[in-house]
Amino acid sequence: MISLVDYEPFQLLRQFNEASGLPGRPWTGRVGKDAVRNDYCPPVEILEDAKEFVLEAEVPGVAPDQIEVSTENSVLSLKGEWRSAPGQEGEDTAKDQEREQRREQRQGQRFTFGRRFNLPESVDQGKIRARCEHGLLRIVLPKRAQSQARRIAIDPS
Repeated sequence: MISLVDYEPFQLLRQFNEASGLPGRPWTGRVGKDAVRNDYCPPVEILEDAKEFVLEAEVPGVAPDQIEVSTENSVLSLKGEWRSAPGQEGEDTAKDQEREQRREQRQGQRFTFGRRFNLPESVDQGKIRARCEHGLLRIVLPKRAQSQARRIAIDPS
């Protein structure tokens, strides 16, 4: 006799993730204290005016020296790593554990993140600049002079 079984294509992957010590998170090949969380994708806003594009990415708690911004082959890459503060290596004091009702903030040693964006030809890659303040990474992507819009006057005949 044939029995029908519900097909769950991701069941094995889910079991593998749970066994890795990071339930609900992608497995990175490391477990325990060396686990890296790659599940943060900084939300971004991209703005444009006649002179430049501006990309703003939210990176709360990440120090500017832990963020890398680079370009290669017309692709802008953002990479970063958040590390626990010294003495916060994912271990809570007994007092914290006693008071804690719910935890949604990042735990553990560190996590990494990354984003990539294809740049339009109009961006002058040699003049890109970036600044990070108060958890907001702001990248200014100036347009080349020839690609900036300009109004052309029409001579009366």
